[in-house]
Amino acid sequence: GGETKTEVKLPFEDVAEDKWYTPYVKEMYEKQYISGKSETSFDPDGSIKRCEMIKILALRAGAELDKYADNETFTDVAKDSWYHGFVEWGSDEKLINGIGEGLFAPEKTITREDAAVIICRYAKLEAGESKLEFTDAESISAYALDAVKAVTASGIMSGFPDGSFGPKAELSRAQFCKILSEVLKTTSKT
Repeated sequence: GGETKTEVKLPFEDVAEDKWYTPYVKEMYEKQYISGKSETSFDPDGSIKRCEMIKILALRAGAELDKYADNETFTDVAKDSWYHGFVEWGSDEKLINGIGEGLFAPEKTITREDAAVIICRYAKLEAGESKLEFTDAESISAYALDAVKAVTASGIMSGFPDGSFGPKAELSRAQFCKILSEVLKTTSKT
């Protein structure tokens, strides 16, 4: 086609043109998967809460939230909370199973290894035989090992310039934009 793509100018003063994450932030903002923290701030280094990540994946999947109105999977996800339907969808889709003892910890920030687990299930990735070459591979939780292998082998997530993966580090909003962008590439084929 010969259609011209209009260049969307980001309204955010804290997303510089030359940053590695700027194209990803642009793409996700254009698709309306993720919005700014305010009209002029995106907060790229800010963290993502567990409930926020599930909400974005649910929206992306076109989840029908009404189905889950009466579900009470987690004791800390109130039925009248804005994220109740999203979290129940995530549970129903087997993307999340909480942190134990019936809790989901919706307001807690998500760690990079937990993000890897959810994304691995969401994109239905296989772990494969890849070895983890990260300098801090031994600090990745056992339950997340296969997921980290899968998301890094597929290019959805990568490590840091110093060779670490940072499993316990908080996932940043900028990193999440990149992950979403890569996931869209892998899942739009189906």
